[in-house]
Amino acid sequence: MENDSLIRPNAIIGIILAVGFISFPTMLVIVTAMMLQENQARPAKNTRCLIYVLLGMALGYINTTKPAEYSDISYYYWLYNWASTKSFSEYIDLIPKEPLYHIYNYTMSYLTFGNFKLFVVITTILMYIPVMLAFDRIFCENRIDTKYAIAAAVILACFSEYFFYTAQIIRQVLAGSLAFYFVVRMTYEDDKWSYLGLACSGLIHASAFVFCIYYILRFSVRWPVKVRFIVILVSFVMFGAIVGFVASVSDPDSTLAYAANRAITGAGDVIHIGLLPLAVCASIVPMAVIIMRKLDWSTGITNIMLLAVFLVAFIFANMSNPLFVLRFMEYCYIFIPLCMVLSLYLLKLTSIIVMAMIVLLFRFGMSLNKGDFQYEQFVNICLDGYPLMLFKIFG
Repeated sequence: MENDSLIRPNAIIGIILAVGFISFPTMLVIVTAMMLQENQARPAKNTRCLIYVLLGMALGYINTTKPAEYSDISYYYWLYNWASTKSFSEYIDLIPKEPLYHIYNYTMSYLTFGNFKLFVVITTILMYIPVMLAFDRIFCENRIDTKYAIAAAVILACFSEYFFYTAQIIRQVLAGSLAFYFVVRMTYEDDKWSYLGLACSGLIHASAFVFCIYYILRFSVRWPVKVRFIVILVSFVMFGAIVGFVASVSDPDSTLAYAANRAITGAGDVIHIGLLPLAVCASIVPMAVIIMRKLDWSTGITNIMLLAVFLVAFIFANMSNPLFVLRFMEYCYIFIPLCMVLSLYLLKLTSIIVMAMIVLLFRFGMSLNKGDFQYEQFVNICLDGYPLMLFKIFG
């Protein structure tokens, strides 16, 4: 059973209200540091969830500073505005074969009163919260101090590569976030919603169907190792065959067929994937091996780690299609904070976790205005409190 935090909730609320009024990012750093500093305290679940929501809000707010009209988010900006020009019946007739995101988009266009920036904040939160809650569940089930779940959430929040995807391939990141959540929930709860939710994630973005390999991992857990390996290998091959089948039989105008054809033939664009990002993804494998060797398989962590290794193998098997690799690397990035924190904890190198959080935070701030991604200067964002944030979103 978890112990309550030694830090009084009133102190946390006071900092959130007082410091957040002047600087939201500063408030978030202080509150998170308070949760991590006491070695004998385990933050209460409500407090941890509050931190996850605040992290998502901060990242969503940063995403609103990215120009919507003249960047890679422009398609979603157009789709959001287009939804408000149609009745629901007209919209249903026109949406493609991956309907769940488009239904979400239509619903949110009304719930957010046509405010695209508010839509971006809420959607960004939904890209992070399911993953962070899944991290939290894994640490709880393995009886590891839940402060390390907070550390994993902070590393995910500061992981620039994942963040840049959240305002670039929104449907895919949202689908991957939910798929990962349902994978973890399925691991620890044998309920129908987990199985259904994982399958439905592919109806947000077809690439999320790759997570469905977890059904096999889940049901074959007590099979002989050799048989299980053969089944997983066959499933690996079959996924490529299914993609080809979808491309051949689907409506050519559907996004499902479009995604499948892109997976097979590529986009025709000249895309170069550096060795460093590939090495970062590949680092999942040794970390996963450490975790599987040191933690009890009965906790379900083995299946989750096997899924991570499968995704790494999947992207390396498709190196001939750089666009395909670039997109599926986003799914690997979900696992990196979890694997990093878990493996360092198990190796008793927890001081490196703190260093990683600090380094990644500085790297995140420095990378916001590099390359093709242009956001407001990080220094300016750090000076934004609640009044200014509300003005920029609703003003």
